[in-house]
Amino acid sequence: MLILSDMKYSYRRERPVFDIPRMEIPAGEIVGIVGANGAGKSTFLRCLCGMERSCKATMKTRNESLDNKARRRKIYMVMQDVNHQLFTDSVLEEIMISQEIENKDEALNILESLDLGKYADKHPLALSGGQKQRVAVASAIASGRDIILFDEPTSGLDYYHMILVADILNDLKNRGKTVIIVTHDIEL
Repeated sequence: MLILSDMKYSYRRERPVFDIPRMEIPAGEIVGIVGANGAGKSTFLRCLCGMERSCKATMKTRNESLDNKARRRKIYMVMQDVNHQLFTDSVLEEIMISQEIENKDEALNILESLDLGKYADKHPLALSGGQKQRVAVASAIASGRDIILFDEPTSGLDYYHMILVADILNDLKNRGKTVIIVTHDIEL
């Protein structure tokens, strides 16, 4: 279980976006978060992974208390706008920088699993929106983190690639990873 308590966040001293006294998130499962635009779903993910420093929260897992800094080390987040996450000169390098220990063969296997193998030498920003989205998903997989957050992971994807990503998410769950997804895509 991931146990969140006393999670509060508001924009510039306005009314709170959320005030969560306690929430338990099952570890090793896929959890979906849906809601109206502007409800705070993406903000919740940023708070959960420690990106929103002004968010007050206590998070415990396996009897370990995680502050914002520890959550940034333990949780990987695929943002809604993946252009903020693409830094290198090639798709392959993008995957390998996410790995704790660089492993080219593993990185290439991850790319193949997401139908991206043929783009390994391409610049990530030269890809289509859906391809960039899949590169960000591949980076999350390569990170090896136990908790992975996805903010609209199928935006820009056609049906075939949406199914591919859904299969990858199920595979992550089957490997014991905790997957939390914000989505508007009911099909997903």
